Amino acid sequence: MSQTGFLHHNGIPAFFDFGVGADFKRPEYNIAELDQGGLGLPDRDYYLNTDGDTLEIQDAYKLLMETLLAQVEPASTDLHQRVAAVFRFEKGLAEVSLSRTDRRNLENLYHIYTRSVCPHQ
Repeated sequence: MSQTGFLHHNGIPAFFDFGVGADFKRPEYNIAELDQGGLGLPDRDYYLNTDGDTLEIQDAYKLLMETLLAQVEPASTDLHQRVAAVFRFEKGLAEVSLSRTDRRNLENLYHIYTRSVCPHQ
């Protein structure tokens, strides 16, 4: 099992979230849902804002990642570089994620596909 599969199996929506829920427009139907997810910080704005408070939160988050990684790999000499790479990756996910405001508009979240348009039936 991949690491992403392992995390999803254990309820952690790494990179994306997948599940079943009521159709927004036809609530009598349950449908498969694929949604954004996988950020370590609560929201995309924690990665994209540059005010002083947000930068402090980013620094604290990076320090937490270094601390946790040091416990898992105590002999690692490149903790700072590895944490920076993870943060860049997460920031890239945040850049293509919808904002909280955009997510309030259900039309931004509603993209129904039928089996006929799925390439791997």
